[in-house]
Amino acid sequence: MPLMNTRIKQFLRNVKNLVITGVNRFRGKEYIFHPKNFLHIETASICNLDCNICGYGKKDSPKVEMSNELFFSCVDQAVEMGYDSFSLTPTTGDVFAGKDFLEKLHYLENSPKVKTYFFVTNFTLPKEDQILELLKLKKLKDLFISVYGHDLESFIAIAKSTEKVHSRLVSNLNFLLDHSSKKQFNLHLEIRSYQSFDLAGPFEGDLIDVLRRFKVNGDTVDSLPDYNNWAGMVTNEDVKGLEMYIKEDSVVKNGACGLIFADLIVAADGRINACACRDANRVLSIGDLNEKSLNEIISNKNSTYMELIETQQKNQFPDVCKSCDFYRSIYRDDSHNRYSTGRPSLSLNEFYEEISH
Repeated sequence: MPLMNTRIKQFLRNVKNLVITGVNRFRGKEYIFHPKNFLHIETASICNLDCNICGYGKKDSPKVEMSNELFFSCVDQAVEMGYDSFSLTPTTGDVFAGKDFLEKLHYLENSPKVKTYFFVTNFTLPKEDQILELLKLKKLKDLFISVYGHDLESFIAIAKSTEKVHSRLVSNLNFLLDHSSKKQFNLHLEIRSYQSFDLAGPFEGDLIDVLRRFKVNGDTVDSLPDYNNWAGMVTNEDVKGLEMYIKEDSVVKNGACGLIFADLIVAADGRINACACRDANRVLSIGDLNEKSLNEIISNKNSTYMELIETQQKNQFPDVCKSCDFYRSIYRDDSHNRYSTGRPSLSLNEFYEEISH
């Protein structure tokens, strides 16, 4: 029944989106997030977990850490182009899997033109001294912690990990909570567990106890029980036997996806991908920072990038996009979502003008 309800909701969303995007496309109304709202930089594409709701275990792209040299160069080039905010969340991986992650954070802290940055982590890897370093950071705007499961059993089942790693997560969360009065960032704990999970429900254990204490502390604690298909990489077979459901039905698409305009990512190996969200294998690569400058790649003179936009405008999508349910049409006004930073949305022509060099 829950899976049937999910499919009914998806069908209704598709109908609604078709009507909205169809009308706006006819009217010539486009809503493209400003490309310089922020830039994604993947500091590491390595993870210590292999969650069954993630594409990490199935990807073919390299599992590497970005060198400090490349990271520093990328930041310098980006701020000269007008970027001042950064996301360090990997497409697949964890920031603390990189041994030089704190050095990269300190570089951002010391860069005069950088205003803010944020990232997501599973928080099982940092040591206590690293957590204390996070509390000193002034430009870290938001820290998102993905919590897999709500107790030992569900953590092991979802993260495909061990009791030792679970204990480290609980210990790290308790340590962060004990020192939370020192933090200068917004903290968001996002629980990914079974569909029946409810923070206020009759669940017990060390993990749920500390999560409830964070809630009382005034931090954001949300349960996120809806799981997407990672552009077709993850299916319900991956969560078989668990009370979890993957949305496998395709999202109806009309026009280019807004993510390829404002959600570019510099991958850990230097390639620049036109989607930071669900293209784990870098199919939508538009250039390589080891070969060309950032300014040359994010440009209307980059034929590879322009061709990607033009083909999507014709509703021609590569396989990785066809099955992706993260799609956001440029003909739908999503100004309320996380990609908006106050800058007005752009038309397609205004976007081309913004990246003209």
